[in-house]
Amino acid sequence: MSAAQIPPNQRLQSLLPWQLLERLGAGAESATARTLEGAVLFADISGYTRIAARLCEAGDEGLGHLSALLNDEFSRYLDVVAAHGGEVIAIAGDALSACFLAADQSALNRARHCARALAALSDRATDPAYRVALHLGVAPGSIWLARTGGWFQRWELLVGGPALRGACGAAARARPGEVVVGTPERASREPAPDAGGGHLPEIADAAFRAETDGAWWWGLLPPQILDEARNERPWTPELRQVNVLFTRVHGLDEGRPRAVDEYQRVVLALHQSIGTGSAASGRLLIDGVGLVFVLVLGDSRHAHGDDPERAVAFGLGLRRRLSALGLRASMGFASGRVFCGVIGNDVRRQYVTIGPTMNLAARLMDASADGLVAGLPLPTHRLARHRLVAGETLSLKGFSEPVETVVVSDPDGAEAPAERLQGRDLEIAALSEVLAEAARHRGGIGWIVGEAGMGKSSLIRQVRARAAELGIRCLVGEGELAERSTSYFAWRAIVRALLDATPDDGADELRRKLIARLAALERSE
Repeated sequence: MSAAQIPPNQRLQSLLPWQLLERLGAGAESATARTLEGAVLFADISGYTRIAARLCEAGDEGLGHLSALLNDEFSRYLDVVAAHGGEVIAIAGDALSACFLAADQSALNRARHCARALAALSDRATDPAYRVALHLGVAPGSIWLARTGGWFQRWELLVGGPALRGACGAAARARPGEVVVGTPERASREPAPDAGGGHLPEIADAAFRAETDGAWWWGLLPPQILDEARNERPWTPELRQVNVLFTRVHGLDEGRPRAVDEYQRVVLALHQSIGTGSAASGRLLIDGVGLVFVLVLGDSRHAHGDDPERAVAFGLGLRRRLSALGLRASMGFASGRVFCGVIGNDVRRQYVTIGPTMNLAARLMDASADGLVAGLPLPTHRLARHRLVAGETLSLKGFSEPVETVVVSDPDGAEAPAERLQGRDLEIAALSEVLAEAARHRGGIGWIVGEAGMGKSSLIRQVRARAAELGIRCLVGEGELAERSTSYFAWRAIVRALLDATPDDGADELRRKLIARLAALERSE
């Protein structure tokens, strides 16, 4: 049965890890975490990036072959995990993580048997060009589970802790086709507070609840993927030119007291930096070293003409926010062609991006001690507002040739140089008149309409700069295509700013602030 033919409820169910969600409960007003006992399996799968690079060169024919290959192979992996009583945590490009929950030795036994069954799937292809190898690590111990976020109903499910970090470390030591059983990196020093309240409905009911209850767990999914599943639209794979930013946040530790509060501050900084709608284009995960955020701009759901500028501006802005929190970030940026699509089966499906560009950005992140390192070649004409300084030539794992790099930063001084727009004199004059009327306390509306890549964002930046010169407060709301069905979505950020709301203010607090603001206005009349 093709993805387009799968009943919508079934497609929705396969997008989420229900065993883990059940442990967090149904209520969601704030971030929460708890510690579980069990074992984690981590599979580092080498070969798919090479295969993706080869098939990407074959155009549509290669796309079809690659999509079928990924679905077939990952479906086998997913079936093996399910057969051993595990649950897939995430499919991260060419890696897979799964957990086996139990407070006794049975969790490790199931994880170990599962890993051996997966190892047997290594090097199955008769054609050497399509062979892959699995490096497998397993570790028992505590599993840290957290729900973070809430910014515009966007949530993040984080899975970490000693068992996950131990499994990642074991996989890094494994040879192709080998299973290494590791030990937890450290004992959990404080049990996280119990999530409390509620129990998930039966799976058959869960997708229906998405339409009626607005349950928090649907905020874990990219709105576009959720919308397509609900409306029975096919998930069509694509080869896309994308801009990828990998960010590692240093200084976090799931074992510390109140770790969920630290992670919550970082997640809110991420979501605020990237914007209200575009937060869906990013992905958070915890690996053997710590927290990683992956931003991909340029797929069919998040494509703009200035995507390189958007990705880099986000990275530099996030770095400033994290620095204010006392945290350090290392970043890697790369542009190139990748496979984009939903892979998997009824056990689990996930939207993935696979290709050498993803690996390059990840390797550059690991090579960066601090700041943003970009691999060449780059669309430098799209990064004119930033300072590019020649960096080291790096020999990176998985790349046969040395990679030339540049270090990207804000220009010297606080502000980036003003853009010089060509052929937009009439538009700038019209919008300047709207601002002039506003400065005279006269309202007005200016519309900027155009196809993607026509320069709307650049024109808006000109308007904001001009508003600042006139001393006019400028508030911005935004939304992606998937938010078109949500009434007044673009106004939410503006109203929050007018109310001086904090990112974690819930509906009750927003209502209180609105009433107080209206009362203040009434008294001033």
